[in-house]
Amino acid sequence: MKHWPLTIIGNPENRRVTFFQDALRRQGLAQALVVPYRRLLRERRAQLEALGQRGGVVRLESPGEDAEVERRLIALGADEEPDQSHPRIGAQQALALPDDRGRVWYTRQWYLGWRRLMGELGDLKGAVSYWNDPAQIATMFDKRACHRLFEAHGVPTTRSLGVVEDYGALVAAMEALGHQRVFVKLAHGSSASGVVAYSRRDGQEMALTSMERVVAEGQVRFYNSLRLRRYGPGRALEEVIDAVCAQGAQVEAWIPKLRQKGRPVDLRVVVIDGRATHVVARQGRSPMTNLHLGGGRADVEALEAYVGEDRWRSALEASQAAAAVFPDCLCAGVDVVFDTHGGPAAVIEINAFGDLLPRITHGGLDTYEAQVVAWKERAC
Repeated sequence: MKHWPLTIIGNPENRRVTFFQDALRRQGLAQALVVPYRRLLRERRAQLEALGQRGGVVRLESPGEDAEVERRLIALGADEEPDQSHPRIGAQQALALPDDRGRVWYTRQWYLGWRRLMGELGDLKGAVSYWNDPAQIATMFDKRACHRLFEAHGVPTTRSLGVVEDYGALVAAMEALGHQRVFVKLAHGSSASGVVAYSRRDGQEMALTSMERVVAEGQVRFYNSLRLRRYGPGRALEEVIDAVCAQGAQVEAWIPKLRQKGRPVDLRVVVIDGRATHVVARQGRSPMTNLHLGGGRADVEALEAYVGEDRWRSALEASQAAAAVFPDCLCAGVDVVFDTHGGPAAVIEINAFGDLLPRITHGGLDTYEAQVVAWKERAC
């Protein structure tokens, strides 16, 4: 087949790689060569040269769930943007960081390392083809950049409060714009890491977040938690906001999500080759509907009937419009919300690796096999 063989850059033990290899097998194609992120980051020059010599198609998978990969990306970002004020650590210090599972730290520096790696992979274009373009993947990891692009391209989205540097600046921005509820998000977080739902009204304030504040050895640390934490007025709440803002934050107006059976619901829509295909309706017990935070899957057909044909179509069209901002990516996952007031759907995020939807099929194909079929149709 044209544009073959296929290489996957990923973490070999991760189920994403397994699912994709299974999809290739079901389509009668040879298994892809897997280049581990660990090896790529340990031996960048040699591995990049080997990729260029091998040619063919390169698919990038998520680098997550591997502590060494995290450390090496933080180290790779050590010399990027030296004049910025975000928390920094030297490359050798980064490589010596302990395996502190779930710790939220150096996310901006991690992103700078990730962006640099994507740039180096992008330099191979011409020698290789990419399933999803590295530069566009890097942009999808920057919530602030994505929001600006959505606004520029007319994609329906939330209102941004602009650059917010700390708790005090957040309060001032909310008062100036008349917002009582906002989402404060790590600009480079994923899977609800570093997301804070913050409300402030009638002199009362509250923050709901997946970040757990821990005091250890006289130091305040933050960890991703599977249990949402609620912080009331006081220093702990302010420290949570400050910690997110220090790494770079995207602050957005809080859209009150449509409720079905009394619980908020939103959508993850996978867009493959420009077309919305697989849809998951996520229903939570809180404003955060992520499945790992206690959310569940709602009945998609029932939700479609509940919102009506026009609003449902608006969600699919908004998802496709968001994905179209990144034309060199075959696939993206788009998070979409309906508000409680009956208006059209709005895009809240786009995910470069948003195709992990086990047991969800469209036309009899899961997200991975549907991508393989789309690529075959492009390449033949």
